[in-house]
Amino acid sequence: MVKHSNTARVDVLVNRSSLGFTLIELVLVIIVLGILAVVAAPKFINISGDARASVVQNIYGSIKESLKMTRVKGLINGMKENGGEIFASPIGDYEFFNGYPETKSEATNPNLFFLQLTMELGHEISNISNNSTRQIDYDSGLHSYENNNVSRVGYGTGNLSDSSCYVEYQLSTKGHSFFIDTSKC
Repeated sequence: MVKHSNTARVDVLVNRSSLGFTLIELVLVIIVLGILAVVAAPKFINISGDARASVVQNIYGSIKESLKMTRVKGLINGMKENGGEIFASPIGDYEFFNGYPETKSEATNPNLFFLQLTMELGHEISNISNNSTRQIDYDSGLHSYENNNVSRVGYGTGNLSDSSCYVEYQLSTKGHSFFIDTSKC
């Protein structure tokens, strides 16, 4: 009979342990969740900024590759690497200087701009253009600004230089250059 009462005692202990969590266990779980929230929350808060920075970096790569392909096509078609030339492009005659496309081509009227030649950025929401500048807002949230000195695309307004979330292409007598700033995306 003693064996029988020991078995009953074990059954009672098993039933007590399956009733739920102790207060200490609950407090520990809450503390761990709090620490995770403090550490992980900042990572998730800036997800949209990281996404915008990634888009700008992808545009940077796309512009560089498009520029290489445009340049190679021009060289194959007899373009000289020194001086200015005009070549037929899918959007119309386009002006090159020292083998690279200009930011604004005066070869057509109205003037064409570099981003028209190289990229499709989405559906235009607004377009403010004349023969000296071009500003476009796209349904993707992107904005582009171009003039005779620079072509920029990114997130912001105006000429984008204050937004710190853009990529830029320039062509000068010294050569072509790219600049990317994603510090404030």
